[in-house]
Amino acid sequence: MNRRYVLTSAAAVSLPLAGCSGSTPDESAPPNGSEEASDGDDGDDNGSENQTESTEDAAPTLDDFDYPDGARQDGVDGATLFGTHESTLVEAGSLTHEGERTDVFDDNEFSQTQTSKFDDNAVSREVTENGETERVWSPADEDVAYVRMESGFEQAYRVDERAPPTDEVTGLSEFRRYISEVEWGAATELVETAGGLGVVYESVGYSERLSFGEMREFDASITVSESGFVSQLEYDQTELQGGETIAFDVTAAITAVGDTSVDEPDWADAAREQGVRFDVAFTDDGTAFRVEMTGGDDVSRDARIRLRDERGSASSRLSEPLSVGDVLFVGLSESGGLLIDESEAPAEARPLAGDLRLTVRTEFPLLTHTRRP
Repeated sequence: MNRRYVLTSAAAVSLPLAGCSGSTPDESAPPNGSEEASDGDDGDDNGSENQTESTEDAAPTLDDFDYPDGARQDGVDGATLFGTHESTLVEAGSLTHEGERTDVFDDNEFSQTQTSKFDDNAVSREVTENGETERVWSPADEDVAYVRMESGFEQAYRVDERAPPTDEVTGLSEFRRYISEVEWGAATELVETAGGLGVVYESVGYSERLSFGEMREFDASITVSESGFVSQLEYDQTELQGGETIAFDVTAAITAVGDTSVDEPDWADAAREQGVRFDVAFTDDGTAFRVEMTGGDDVSRDARIRLRDERGSASSRLSEPLSVGDVLFVGLSESGGLLIDESEAPAEARPLAGDLRLTVRTEFPLLTHTRRP
């Protein structure tokens, strides 16, 4: 399998609701004027009466719903339903994934909205959070992502060293986790969805694997379309992590299945020319990252570099602006300070351990590089 799914072009099909009405003439009535009305018989002006009968199909019920594999009226087999969901999307070949998320902790609230689009030629993603909007476009024939960042009247470009993960763009990772790890009750109602008629399920239990701490409250629902995919996932989760209460409210929707196209944005050429790009490697002795600027406009000396591992983190501003061709070696000292050298790994740098995260940021994030053992 390539960097993205090998998708075929097959549109998901849903059955429309049918209704019928009609009228038939009264075949026993003679033509006008062919027979006189009997004495005392009240007729209309033309001596005949037309009658029309109409019927309508009854509204569909939970019994009538065409449940896809993994979904039943009395509940859900999560693993099977996710398999149906995934295969339906793969066969369709394209989709749009939209989401809203609100996180609350330390009496602070953070909101994020995102729209991701996927087809076999490219992926795109737009994320707005804390007043900043980041637009990503990654064509299938290039293993990079072009990024435009906006905040107020300011904007900047960067080129990421890898494309966005397909599971995140399509929502598959999140949908897999919640469809499979939640215990779903019986179907509750029918609704209209992007995939035709859909059925709603609500949570009645959950796996502790859903929590990164101690779960305090949890509520979720999914909407399953007749077309075979889960069109909407909602969950409201409160948990205790490290003594702090964290709550998040999430809504994710899958739309335009088989009917999404991803076009090259009008800012793509500017991103190719101006986008800041870095090549990052881990040194053989495991004590530092080698960071080379390989493209884009100069990076201001106001930029801040931060490095984090399992023992701690440290940051520092650049001593000089960065230009294409400049190289920095970045490590951490035993005392927890950030070490930067332009020619080799700093002699005082200690071995880096655990999950590593290296960032370079001005007003906008210019580099985010992660490494796991």
